[in-house]
Amino acid sequence: MQDTWMDRLSEYLDEELDRPEREALESHLSGCAGCASVLAELRSVRERARTELSDSPVPATLWPRIEAGIAATRARPARVVEIEASRTSGGGRHAR
Repeated sequence: MQDTWMDRLSEYLDEELDRPEREALESHLSGCAGCASVLAELRSVRERARTELSDSPVPATLWPRIEAGIAATRARPARVVEIEASRTSGGGRHAR
């Protein structure tokens, strides 16, 4: 089972939680080794990105790859709609 706070750790790290949420998460962290470990890993990744990657040149192919990923994501929901329509129409076949 996924811990309900696990998905909020990045928000916590980025100081995006309001005070009651932040306090509740900090209380949870004191008793949840899994979340505390993931938070430590996120902090480590953020620190490495700041120190090791700050002076690295950005590859010329970065933006085209981002655009391609966005385009692929936008194209996917149409297929999901088709699958759902096929299931509800009683066609008997499921698209893959």
